[in-house]
Amino acid sequence: AWEALSMHVFSNVGDFGKALDYSSRWIIDEPYNQSAYCAAAVAANVMEDFEAARHWSKAGLMVARNFEPLLNSLAFSSACLGELDEAESYLYKIPETEGNIQSLVADANKGLIAMRRGDAAKGRHFCMHSISGFRKLQNHELEASALSYFAAELVRNGELEEASTKLRVRIPTNPDAHSNLKSAICSNMKPATLSFKGALPLGLFEGCRFLGFASSCG
Repeated sequence: AWEALSMHVFSNVGDFGKALDYSSRWIIDEPYNQSAYCAAAVAANVMEDFEAARHWSKAGLMVARNFEPLLNSLAFSSACLGELDEAESYLYKIPETEGNIQSLVADANKGLIAMRRGDAAKGRHFCMHSISGFRKLQNHELEASALSYFAAELVRNGELEEASTKLRVRIPTNPDAHSNLKSAICSNMKPATLSFKGALPLGLFEGCRFLGFASSCG
């Protein structure tokens, strides 16, 4: 019941606070279910409650050691808290496998870390590799998500023109995505507030039934 409620309020209602509450109740009912921890971490990251996201990611990794979606989630939330070395350490545990979704998510997180360190060239390399990899897999949701976060990091660095150019290149499947994303980023909204369909925040993610993507955390 809590799983269904979590998915409903997250995907259909957009109430991430309730999604986190229901996910935590789901964990109480099913403490060994890795999907429940994924759901809680996702909801917390979307709310930009990165401390809570780290808590649930770490708790989930106690149940499912080295589970890649949770490692990516933990890396993302740690990076957003400024713990860049710690964030990077989690990504070392994810194998670099060409065409693997978790590996591509890890690349996006590596790009985020590099950009936050001021290494724009390295950040661009990893972000573009992630975006192109999702495109090859025709995973449009993650492609758009990776693109949105890359553009947001460019904005953080004061590179508004390049961010705008990147947004014009490709956000498939949703005709409203480009205008919504460009408007949000150029008005300096935080990335996790971008909630239009097809561009959920990255780092969290692929693997959770909670998000409705192809794979599952199980």
